[in-house]
Amino acid sequence: MFREFRLSVSPAAWLPLPVLAVLALGAADPAHAQTVTLSLSSPSIAEDGGTATVTATVMPVSTTAFTVDISTRAHPAGNRVSQTGTRLSFAANEPSSTGTVTIRGIDNSGHAEPGASVTVSGTVTGGTRVTGPMDVELNIVEDDGIGTSADRIRPTVDAANSTVNGARVVLDFSENLNTAITPAAGQFGYRIGMGKEQTPTGVEVMGDKVNLTLPEPVESTDAVSVRYGSPMDGNGDIDLTKGLQDTVGNPVYSTTYHIVTNNTPERVNLVLTPGTIEETGGVSTVTATIEEPVKDEFTVTVAVTPRFPATDDDFTVSANKVLTFPAGATESTGEVTITAVDNDREQGHKRLTVSGTLAGTMEVPGPLGKTLTIRDDEAPDLDRNASVQRAWLARFGRAAAGHVLDNVQDRLKARRGAGLRARVAGRAIGGAPPDPGTAAFASRPVSERDFLTGSAVALTGARGDGGSLALWGRGAHSGFGTRDGVLRIDGDLTTASIGADYAARRWLLGLALSHSWSEGEYRDGVHRGRIETALTGAYPYIGFAATDRLSLWGVAGYGQGTLAAIPAGYSPLEADMSLSMAGGGARGVVLQRTGPEGPQLSIAGEAVFVSASSDDGPGFKGADAETSLLRVGLDGSWAQILAGGATLTPSVDIGLRRDGGDAETGFGVEVGGGIAWTDSAKGLSLGLNARALVAHEAEGVEEWGLSGSLRFNPSPGSGRGASLTLTPSWGADRPRPSGIAPSPPGAGSPPRDARLDADFGYGLPALAGRFTGTPYLGIGLSRDARQVRAGWRLTQARSGAAEVTLRLEAARHDRAGAAAEHVTGLRFALRR
Repeated sequence: MFREFRLSVSPAAWLPLPVLAVLALGAADPAHAQTVTLSLSSPSIAEDGGTATVTATVMPVSTTAFTVDISTRAHPAGNRVSQTGTRLSFAANEPSSTGTVTIRGIDNSGHAEPGASVTVSGTVTGGTRVTGPMDVELNIVEDDGIGTSADRIRPTVDAANSTVNGARVVLDFSENLNTAITPAAGQFGYRIGMGKEQTPTGVEVMGDKVNLTLPEPVESTDAVSVRYGSPMDGNGDIDLTKGLQDTVGNPVYSTTYHIVTNNTPERVNLVLTPGTIEETGGVSTVTATIEEPVKDEFTVTVAVTPRFPATDDDFTVSANKVLTFPAGATESTGEVTITAVDNDREQGHKRLTVSGTLAGTMEVPGPLGKTLTIRDDEAPDLDRNASVQRAWLARFGRAAAGHVLDNVQDRLKARRGAGLRARVAGRAIGGAPPDPGTAAFASRPVSERDFLTGSAVALTGARGDGGSLALWGRGAHSGFGTRDGVLRIDGDLTTASIGADYAARRWLLGLALSHSWSEGEYRDGVHRGRIETALTGAYPYIGFAATDRLSLWGVAGYGQGTLAAIPAGYSPLEADMSLSMAGGGARGVVLQRTGPEGPQLSIAGEAVFVSASSDDGPGFKGADAETSLLRVGLDGSWAQILAGGATLTPSVDIGLRRDGGDAETGFGVEVGGGIAWTDSAKGLSLGLNARALVAHEAEGVEEWGLSGSLRFNPSPGSGRGASLTLTPSWGADRPRPSGIAPSPPGAGSPPRDARLDADFGYGLPALAGRFTGTPYLGIGLSRDARQVRAGWRLTQARSGAAEVTLRLEAARHDRAGAAAEHVTGLRFALRR
């Protein structure tokens, strides 16, 4: 049985894994282990003699006696505490410990150190199935020039009583603060929903309240979280002239986000009909609505402000500028009109800000400003270049269909054993090795985006009728590009998918729901700009194992979304779009390997048809594009056991493809091959793989890839000693199982990038030798990216009824032209 839990934390983007935590923890079986928990009599102690007592409990109780040895380590390192007593004892069938362990703070002679703490750990000896306790943290309260040792309490945020109303946030603290000292706004951060952290524009301290002023009002439907970080001077000490303090000078520490209650009432909403008008006399009508009626009549005075380069000469406003809300009404009466003024100059699309001021009520906040766009009839227009839309729709549609086919192929080959299986950033949770034949291509520098595109999860449950129902999730990313005469298009596509399928006997029935978003650039010698697309679709699929060696599959589906073009220097032009697709294929095993060595040969074929279209819109002339792919491939391998027990497996595959439709067309031939050598006894494996599109009728098509791998672990059973993984690669990735390459052929095919990924670790005995602790260091290098990662993992030295793995990793990702990214991950895995 397999149960696993993973939690990853990123400062820019959080993965939706708490659901997995609930599933995994809910499936745990406590009858197989007794868990020890450490407790402190106080979470904080003063550095000049404050004390805290350590106790422990066990749940459920152990039938045999055991002991827990207590140790401490300070952060930052130094002589921060003394310890009296080292051991807690548990009698058989007793839930609580006996014995005394006391930790006392030691004065550090005038050096204030923010965030100083002590980690309290415990090591279990004896007992039956008793697992060691998790560490607990003990904070050290400074007293050097910031108050007296008698003050043991530091103010903390009461999130339940903290509120946000419009652009004003009130943080409620547990005691009064020093109102004479106001910290800088940059020491606070707030986040709306799961968005990026922002900085307030003002801070005011009033008693036990801290008032933050935000640059923009927050809507009543938005969740808001706020954090405070202690300021530091150049030496790392607390800057007492700017930090939050209590009334006797103790600093307030906090790096935790606190969710605050949003009490912002629904505001008045301005409605522009339409939101984009033509320069040649276009007219937009302004009205207003409100979610909940107000008991008294009130008015909204409309104002229109041009944004540079627009001026007051580019529009006129009607004489009436007032909208009225009668008592109890949710819609305004009267209307304000804005009329565009024509000129004969190419100035680009212009934008106006439409705002409103309330009079006669204090119950609701005023409306947020809306943007009205005036389209310049002399500006470049996609009406005049429908080929841009058609070329984009063809490549986007083919790439999106490729992601759908990948999902289906992945589910057809998925293991159906009951339990939870997952991988994050391309790595299997729990340290499971990658599938044979793909390991050489699995390593690469891991970016924040990889946590989505390289992640997948499947939860499978067995049913009484012999079938199995599975819930799954998957991410994917690919690039596409083309050059047709002067027209050049480059883009990339990211897809997040969830789905469910049911397998019984020879059948597999499922449904995938996918959301894809892409962005890219176009150039045609005269015009240039950006294109962005978002698409949400549903795709039912079916698989059938006709025999033990022959399997068939099919998929169809439909999606809707939006397409936006942003010509350089002009406003976005938007229109609705849709995509439909259908595909099917078969795979047959011609020669089946019956043992650990011997040959295996398979033949596979597939066909897919994709149609994408965009509707007419402001600045858009609707376009349609169709693409198709027909592919037949043959792949084989031959495993041989050499003298000494090593295994040598050469492999080769060849495929013939026919691309059709509005993208690149013609026949092409794909050839690939590889060789793998593995010596399990020595913990050493080597691999080399290569592939190339050796011919294609479309001019300028180029696609190739080369990669290698080296893995060394002399003690694979226990994990002790040195281990090394080295994976270089060149060119494009391997072809997808669906046969659609990561980047379709054309001048926009992937460049000949080189990548290198390496990991080195050294396993050491831990926790009385029952576990192995492995510190490790890794690097990832490519032409425009660099990654450095470091971590520590704890694994069982011997296999048993249950296997436990704990991993902590931190990484830094640097990409050309982008800010550095930092990712921290904590992983816990339980296998039974």
